[in-house]
Amino acid sequence: MQRTCQVTRNGEIIGKHDEPTLLALLNAGALRLSDTYWHPGMRQPASLADLLCHRKTFPWRQALPWLAFSAVIISILGVLVAKASPKTPASSSSKVTLTDSSTRLRDEIRRGVPVIRGRFEASSNKDERTFPLPSVSRIAMHSRVAIVAFDANHHPLRLSSGVIVEDGSVVLTSMQSVAGAHRIEIHLADGRIISPVSLLADEDIAAFKLAKPSVPVRWAEGMLAASSSVAVTPHPLGNQATASTAHIHHHDAGAVRVHYLIDKSLPATADGSAVLDSAGDLAGVIVDAMDGRVLRAADARVLLAKGKFSDFTPLTALPATPQPWPLSTSEAEIVDGEAFVTLRNQGGETLRRVVLHLLCYPTPSEATAVHELENKLRFAAVQSGNLDGETSPEAVAVRQTLREVSVQLDQAQVRLRSALTLARSQPLRSEIQVIEGELPAAALQRIALAVNAASHWSVEITVLEAVP
Repeated sequence: MQRTCQVTRNGEIIGKHDEPTLLALLNAGALRLSDTYWHPGMRQPASLADLLCHRKTFPWRQALPWLAFSAVIISILGVLVAKASPKTPASSSSKVTLTDSSTRLRDEIRRGVPVIRGRFEASSNKDERTFPLPSVSRIAMHSRVAIVAFDANHHPLRLSSGVIVEDGSVVLTSMQSVAGAHRIEIHLADGRIISPVSLLADEDIAAFKLAKPSVPVRWAEGMLAASSSVAVTPHPLGNQATASTAHIHHHDAGAVRVHYLIDKSLPATADGSAVLDSAGDLAGVIVDAMDGRVLRAADARVLLAKGKFSDFTPLTALPATPQPWPLSTSEAEIVDGEAFVTLRNQGGETLRRVVLHLLCYPTPSEATAVHELENKLRFAAVQSGNLDGETSPEAVAVRQTLREVSVQLDQAQVRLRSALTLARSQPLRSEIQVIEGELPAAALQRIALAVNAASHWSVEITVLEAVP
């Protein structure tokens, strides 16, 4: 278990993080090497620079017997070596000792040395230095997020991307990707799922305020020139959505804002993705992935500086954007404690990754009543078909039974719909499953999603992303 450290700057506490998060924040530029940290057990705060080259601590009392034994062995070996080569200068042994010490020190340097940032000019000449995509991807690794928008009945509307900015407490995404949402889930790159507390939005972007800061990306300065190379970093679900390069081919400079147009059409789940320059800094946010439309980071920064965060009313007031998928879901059921879903490939292409949202909730007791009334209605209909004549007392009684059961069934179905809405709003299990691997273009694909479910649960599966 990692220790939680308290970080201070100029005598003020600016946050509490575990050591891996501290190193990630240093990499992203959110913390400074001059900041200090402290955790229980330390006599006094220390500089974060010391954390990067921190010697490991050992239980010396337990190691004393081994040290004494090692000292004896080393002494004996030293005497033997001295006898075998008496003309060896004393400086040689000191050099060996110095080399061993530097090797041990190098082995004890912790991971997470700050990323060396360098700006490289993109060029079409293959002989010149190309865009540093691996370095840019590493810089943005901790700041990209996935955003799942839900309706009032806990059904997913859309999956989109986002990026953490400012002091780590703000997430930027596109407005069209979250329009119509009643609830938002933000999936961080480290696997945590958090809910935002407030919203700041306009026609282009939506900014969510987080209760607990995470790792931000730095703002880029100035405006990118035409033909500049950039990197697009989509959501981290499945850890397979890696950054890709694109080029800016046009500037749409309006009276108030500047939009970039990139030469690449991206899937709808890339809405809200960060667009990074060659230094790994945030140059813009994708507001329309299909058209390759990017809002300049400076304009998003102006909105954050002048706007005011409030509740989620602006989202629910807008119509939700429909999201077509090349994959449909049917026949979701639970068998032997596992959720099974039949997927139908609409496009016919081979899919290499599918992201599903799995919702399990207890089946309402009203479902049993509806099932019984359906069987009773079916039995009465069969009886009615087997009777001769329409005026006989038996035929009149059966028709009366059909009318009564039909009315009872309508009322029971209304009660069941209300109970299902309540059950969906309080699910016992709600998670995202990422299926990796080649899914051939067959008509049906039957996939088992392991969940700790019982036979009295209901399951609903929604396709969030299908990547060809």
